[in-house]
Amino acid sequence: MQSSESLSSLNRVKHNGTRHEVSGRTRVIVLLMRIIVGSVFVISGLSKLIDLWGTVFKIEDYVTVWGIDLPRTVIMICGLALSAFEFSSGILLATGCYRRTVTWGLMICMLFMVPLTLYIWIADPVSDCGCFGDFLIISNEATFFKNVVITSMVVYLLLYNKRVGGLFSAPIQWIVVSVVLFYCIVVALIGYNIQPMVDFRPFKVGGPLVEDSADNGEVLFRYSRKDEVKDFCADELPDESDGWTFVERLESENRKLRQLDVYDPVTGDDVTMDYIAGNDSLLLLVIPEPARADLSCTYTINELAERVVGDGGDFVALLATGDRGIERWKDLSMASYPCLEADDTQLKELSRGVMSMVWVTDDTIRWKRTVASISLEDTESVSSGEMSVSQLSFDGNVYMWNITLSLIVTLTLLYVFQTAVEKLVKLIVKDVAQVENVH
Repeated sequence: MQSSESLSSLNRVKHNGTRHEVSGRTRVIVLLMRIIVGSVFVISGLSKLIDLWGTVFKIEDYVTVWGIDLPRTVIMICGLALSAFEFSSGILLATGCYRRTVTWGLMICMLFMVPLTLYIWIADPVSDCGCFGDFLIISNEATFFKNVVITSMVVYLLLYNKRVGGLFSAPIQWIVVSVVLFYCIVVALIGYNIQPMVDFRPFKVGGPLVEDSADNGEVLFRYSRKDEVKDFCADELPDESDGWTFVERLESENRKLRQLDVYDPVTGDDVTMDYIAGNDSLLLLVIPEPARADLSCTYTINELAERVVGDGGDFVALLATGDRGIERWKDLSMASYPCLEADDTQLKELSRGVMSMVWVTDDTIRWKRTVASISLEDTESVSSGEMSVSQLSFDGNVYMWNITLSLIVTLTLLYVFQTAVEKLVKLIVKDVAQVENVH
């Protein structure tokens, strides 16, 4: 007969009519791996859900490299499904729900991801795999080895996960799944239709739209003298009478990520400082994909443009197209505001959506949101002067905290009162069965 000490070191879980005994050490390892693997999938899934547009762009990078032509709607649905699977699987694994099913689902996922990331590491078709969206960018090599480690943990969980109990009893685990999936859909759709509630990109709300590179010392000037080449800061330029000859202006990669470059579509001149920087109030119309632009939104655009200019501000449209494309936009939208050319990647980093707006005051980004998310009522209120443009702001951080807190509170209450919920579910099922038998 075992002593009480040895009995306390065992965790017994009944599974398929058989009682398994798991040592305390194994139980700790299982719980630890649940948390580690679950956290990785939660972070990976949530970063994609928050910025579903970024997920769509990354998938489009893949399908373009592979020569596959898919409608954006299909890509969006696939991105949402992948993100929701990762996030919900991570939550379910960490809480011990559907221990066998979730583990096998993750194993199948990793059997696909490991060779895929190995191919990405070797062939390098894209700069990064996008596993964590823009939240965390790691090298393709690190991504592959990360997946190998995660896979080894999942293999261990395949052997022992089902023997260690979870937080929620089996009859109510479907409620956990429903709550988590609802959270996924809400987070993804808000980010897709308005703006990501948490911004991982360079142009953040509250940050500068255009950084003054001369002030931060990031611009260097390259000079040469005979066989010598040297880079100088703006305040340390050499005297050309000493034989130095100017070669080129150098800008750091960091500045290029933070610098919005805007060009005149006719001359090709850089007009960033002329139109974008130094404005007390500026409303930008951002169109990274003019071919997908929705002309039904031109009423909102023109009304807001008229109000901003009437109040002494500036309204500028930035389009990722050339002179002919911009002229076509002017004709179709009846634009009376300046329309300038910008790089599509920079515009996608600046603001998400096919057509979006960015409100800037004192060279600082105050809000951004898609044009379609601005209601007709708000448009008319701004046009009539009842509202100011600043009141169209969208505070994503507040939404994100409230929605996430609601998820945590719901799961916590479900855990605390799961016995009562389980009885209620059984009672409802019993009543439904009785009604079906009567009919």
